[in-house]
Amino acid sequence: MNKLTEAERYLLDAVKRGDEQGWPQLVERYQGRLLAFARSRVRNNSDAEDLVQEAFIGLLRGLDKFRGDSSLETYLFSILRRRIIDAHRGKARGVCL
Repeated sequence: MNKLTEAERYLLDAVKRGDEQGWPQLVERYQGRLLAFARSRVRNNSDAEDLVQEAFIGLLRGLDKFRGDSSLETYLFSILRRRIIDAHRGKARGVCL
């Protein structure tokens, strides 16, 4: 069952077509909420921005695999959560006891 809204479907189609307006519109729509989420979970603002950037890159890389079983926002947040967890794991490995 496809859970995408009509607006999400439009944005994804625009990105897939290479429409130069599609990607900036998609980023603008979700970046603020993603940044707020990341900033609430990592201490460094630039790290939060990097993690959000990685989430958007993850979306682009997995675009052909995205089936629309969830909203685009949910999909982006799941990518971001994984990036945040990976970042925390990486810092934990760097600690010498």
